[in-house]
Amino acid sequence: KVLAHAGQTGLQTVLLVALVVPLLLQQPLAATAGLWAMLWLTASSAASMGLMVSCVAPSFRFALTAVPLLMIPQIVLGGVLRPEVDMARGQILPRILGCLTLQRWGFEATLAMDTYAKGGVMVQVVEAPDDNRYGAMGLVQFRDGTLPGCFFTEKSRLASVLLGTGGLAAGSLLCLGIARRQLERRLRVCGQPLALCPAPGGQGSPVRSSESSAGGKSG
Repeated sequence: KVLAHAGQTGLQTVLLVALVVPLLLQQPLAATAGLWAMLWLTASSAASMGLMVSCVAPSFRFALTAVPLLMIPQIVLGGVLRPEVDMARGQILPRILGCLTLQRWGFEATLAMDTYAKGGVMVQVVEAPDDNRYGAMGLVQFRDGTLPGCFFTEKSRLASVLLGTGGLAAGSLLCLGIARRQLERRLRVCGQPLALCPAPGGQGSPVRSSESSAGGKSG
């Protein structure tokens, strides 16, 4: 399933990059390949989370409930709705929780592969007015910035890519490790090939049930 999902997400991201990048970003081939690789890694990490849910969930109702509970933190804490640069320095917990999401690392690394990752973005800066009469006129200023700097703390392009790749790889390995451990536990409990083991919810496998019922009728 890991290989199947990797192929599927690879094809999806290839189509996305082929349709969007030439029209909107107009990046060179090397930058386009790097952007595709980062999107592929992000999509594969999300697929590994889905595999973890499917292995851990005791029933399909549990899986349907767990998916939004895992998706909402990705959206809220991933840096899109609430950028890290807009958080106060004392807000430690949101920053830590954001670092635990896959979207946070994939989003920053993808922004680092963009055309405007090195500059060319006008950033609005709000500063406290001075005590003089015309201090309020300098309350809102603009400076040249980078696209990743609009959402996350300023880093070099290489650092953003390496941190994003490491975060996504660590999240994928963690999800796949949990899924593998759950499957091994089911194998130890069942003592048979996984296809013949009962479902986690306690109900038998549909294939096994149909074979046994067919055998009973023939008997």
